[in-house]
Amino acid sequence: MENWIKLPGCQHIMDTKCDFSSANLDVYEEVKLHLRAEQGNSSSSWIEVDSFVPFKIAHVGPPAVHLEAEDKAIVIYITRPGKGGNMWALDDLGFTYSIDIWSNSSGVEKTVKTSYLTDKIFSLLPETTYCLKVKAVQIGLGRHGAYSPVHCINTTVANKMPAPENVKVYADSKNYVLTWDYTYTNVTFKAQWLLEMKL
Repeated sequence: MENWIKLPGCQHIMDTKCDFSSANLDVYEEVKLHLRAEQGNSSSSWIEVDSFVPFKIAHVGPPAVHLEAEDKAIVIYITRPGKGGNMWALDDLGFTYSIDIWSNSSGVEKTVKTSYLTDKIFSLLPETTYCLKVKAVQIGLGRHGAYSPVHCINTTVANKMPAPENVKVYADSKNYVLTWDYTYTNVTFKAQWLLEMKL
């Protein structure tokens, strides 16, 4: 005989729905539910609901997005769905992200795909308003999430100095070398690095 347990949030309710989010389910285990109607000392027979695995049926929410503008680029910081305890925060399979971007003046949309939580979209016009929205795609199940709200930002005034070109990294054992081309003389350069979070 199966040992059924009371489902939190779904006891003696008068509505035809109940929220059992507080049940603290293991999102990777199969869950069975059954339900009956009661009135005084009378009750209906139990009706069993199709079993399910929460992880396999859950919707992927929109990622959080933060933008920073440069003169010809936008830096995008993405927080994957599920930050703060949701099941997707535990997802070891990871996500890719689809970024739909358009210039506010033209409205022509282009899609950029990335698997990084920080990325940059290049070759934009300076002093131009760009808008974008981002959706997550859960890789293991191929499930597409909802789009984030639309975010808009103005690229900055064009820099008078050109950016370095043909930037490359060479790695040999534990030796790492960054090289680039630059046309002007009597200038100095500054490089920065960022460790990407593993998905």
